[in-house]
Amino acid sequence: MFSAAICPQGRNSGLPAYYFHITETGELLIAGGVYMPEPGILGQIRQHIAEHPEQLAAVLAEPAFAATCGALAGSGSSGRPRATTKRRRASSSSS
Repeated sequence: MFSAAICPQGRNSGLPAYYFHITETGELLIAGGVYMPEPGILGQIRQHIAEHPEQLAAVLAEPAFAATCGALAGSGSSGRPRATTKRRRASSSSS
């Protein structure tokens, strides 16, 4: 197998990167994003999604996305991470 992670700041920078791998049978995987972000970075990503859910919904609703990537699937988490829940409660109680 051949693989490469490409990020202008370096693949171990914790910033978004492109990832490619090709298997011996010719299977190609192309991905992008942040791999195992540090808690602070993960919190920022979650906060952005929580504040702008329409942006994620627009990407997921694109027919081309669904045709290429299929349905979004995950671990089936039972709720928001504690830190996100606390922030959301604090911001809604101060309104």
